[in-house]
Amino acid sequence: AANQMTARILALDQAEHLAFWTSVLKNKKQTCNDAVRTAYLGGTESGVDSWSIRCRDGNQYSIRINPDAQGSEAEFPVSVCSGNAFARSVK
Repeated sequence: AANQMTARILALDQAEHLAFWTSVLKNKKQTCNDAVRTAYLGGTESGVDSWSIRCRDGNQYSIRINPDAQGSEAEFPVSVCSGNAFARSVK
């Protein structure tokens, strides 16, 4: 089952959903002009959910959302990986 933040993201319509992830990546200082494709990849038993985000500029990110994540896209704690290289962990 998705954690609470993922459930909120999944409830957004397509345009809001893509805008949300574009904003998250920009707030985490990642290069993404516009998110164009996203996939919820599932979660762990501990409630950490994984997402894959592809941007129009060709960048692709893997994002993990902790089960206790709250707040706006500018605030909530996510871990972002760019391609295969770990880019940033924000707590």
